Amino acid sequence: MTRSEIKDLIMVILGQTDYDLMKAYDPETAEEPEYAEDQMERLIDTVEDHLKKLAKKLVKENSVKLKKKLAKTKK
Repeated sequence: MTRSEIKDLIMVILGQTDYDLMKAYDPETAEEPEYAEDQMERLIDTVEDHLKKLAKKLVKENSVKLKKKLAKTKK
């Protein structure tokens, strides 16, 4: 999943525009796009890290399941 796709996912979940997101953090800095971009970058980094951990966990679980199936078929 690309960073752009993660951002789109976050925006869909939040149901907000970039401007709404800026205002949610601090109405006084809502006109400073860099502020919201920094916030969004950190949010994207966090989501990306969680997705990577989830992917590793799923790969590991599927690997264990596959090994068990192979063991059963060899018997």
